[in-house]
Amino acid sequence: KHLLFCNPNIYDYDISKSIKETLDETSQSLFSKKPKFIRKPPFVKETSLKSLSDVEFTGFAKDNQDVVDLYSEIIGPKLEINLIVETWRRGAGQVLEPFCRLSTKVIDVQAINVTFKNNDKQIDFTYTQDHSKWAISQDSASSMVCVADLNRMESQGKRGGGAVCFSSKPVWKAFKNIVDDINSCSDN
Repeated sequence: KHLLFCNPNIYDYDISKSIKETLDETSQSLFSKKPKFIRKPPFVKETSLKSLSDVEFTGFAKDNQDVVDLYSEIIGPKLEINLIVETWRRGAGQVLEPFCRLSTKVIDVQAINVTFKNNDKQIDFTYTQDHSKWAISQDSASSMVCVADLNRMESQGKRGGGAVCFSSKPVWKAFKNIVDDINSCSDN
């Protein structure tokens, strides 16, 4: 059902009979010529999943009819955390400024520095050169990591999409360690 909120462009589909039997009729529609995309509120879906090794994941999906920023208006408030977000901020529309108005804040990565093992290679790049989409909690208390499919651009509010978030101190630390520069809220 998560994908029914995201309105993906489906070019081809196939599903095994054994998996199809585990899905309800609405979810099965993703594997048909006429998926039953969400057409009435609520346009945001939060889903909890647990892996076989007991890792808890929280999925967030938004329909294109809910014209909001995924990070500042859905993920941050739902998880009650401040976020550092890395996305490609180019293309149509305006770049979103740091979000500093509510109890949760969203700031953006400006530059990344990746140093490889034994310091034998280093790569620096800015958000204009990186098309990844991820977010981490600003502090290590929750060690939250999110992987997403929407950029922090005004135009992206009009798109369906989402993120999957989980807590992992080692993964959070790996992402945090490559952040070289961030923007900030004026009150920081």
